[in-house]
Amino acid sequence: MKIIREFKEGVLWLFIFLSPLITGLLAALTVFANGNILLAYIILGIAAISGIFFAEWVRKHYGCANYLSELFHHKEE
Repeated sequence: MKIIREFKEGVLWLFIFLSPLITGLLAALTVFANGNILLAYIILGIAAISGIFFAEWVRKHYGCANYLSELFHHKEE
């Protein structure tokens, strides 16, 4: 059962990592369309590094499952 739990945490970690990466990808595509390839790679690198740091911070402080469950939880009033 530990393998399943670790796999689930890994997939959720990947979702958290992809959030800043996709944002950086959109910014890099905009810059790339204007012809500045080097800046596009720099933006992608910064987005990937910030995604790793953010996902690790969430994993250490809250746990990936707890963090995402709070995001998707709908409080009834």
